[in-house]
Amino acid sequence: MGFFNGPGLVAWLDPLAGAGAAVLVISSKRTLTRLGGCLVAATATAVVVGKALNVGPVDIDVFKFTQRATLQLLHGRDPYAFAYPTTTPHLPVAHYTDLPGVILLSIPGRLLGDVRLSDMLAVLVLIAAITMLARRYGGAEQGWRCLAICLTLPFFPLMILLAWSEIYLMALIPLWLVLRDQHRLISVVILGVGIATVPTPWPLLILPFLWWR
Repeated sequence: MGFFNGPGLVAWLDPLAGAGAAVLVISSKRTLTRLGGCLVAATATAVVVGKALNVGPVDIDVFKFTQRATLQLLHGRDPYAFAYPTTTPHLPVAHYTDLPGVILLSIPGRLLGDVRLSDMLAVLVLIAAITMLARRYGGAEQGWRCLAICLTLPFFPLMILLAWSEIYLMALIPLWLVLRDQHRLISVVILGVGIATVPTPWPLLILPFLWWR
């Protein structure tokens, strides 16, 4: 995350503060100290994400396609019927390639002007769901550990900046697992929406199907 944040020692201060706070969360036994450490770790990561988004739109098809396709849907038009300009050499225009779930889940962010805000929401859902699963199957201690690690995962800022659609299924798989025992129908709908985003994370589904009955 320090490399992503920029050159120079100052760019490493936020990630180092977050890492130190995560270590404090894992090593301490006091709830108040752990809450403070989580707050520092989350703030450090949020600063890196904020600096990245402050650059503005990125010149990459993943972001631009979702931004434009979601706008078409909000205007009542079929987003798959249009060809959008690309940044790929020798390919001036192309149709939207992701599945409909990406467009639907990107609507909240697009209503605020930037689909990457939906990616940020998906990251929060992912962190919350993983923490809940860790507490459920490993106890409170494991919950604190997973929360501290998730708050400092170095790939989140880059995924949000580039609007990688994989974050949606990555978030909805653990959310499905959180709800599947007590809210089976809702959990199946959530998983179905996740599967209808992008196929690349589908192999992740092998793990829960092997582990859980």
